[in-house]
Amino acid sequence: MPSLIGVIRLACAALPCPSIDVVFGQAGTRPDIEVSMPGWLSLLCGVVVLIAAAYLLYAVLRPESF
Repeated sequence: MPSLIGVIRLACAALPCPSIDVVFGQAGTRPDIEVSMPGWLSLLCGVVVLIAAAYLLYAVLRPESF
């Protein structure tokens, strides 16, 4: 089964993509480019995920409410 990086390489072969090695680094190494998420955005995403999970659990456990 092909790896995810292999599939992305194949998809980018026909598209004007940046070099996949620049994005993912060489095989098995850390990427050369490091992208970080601000702390406030990480916290916001965490809260949104918790609210969505609670809503989904409520919908599954009490379907007659919907």
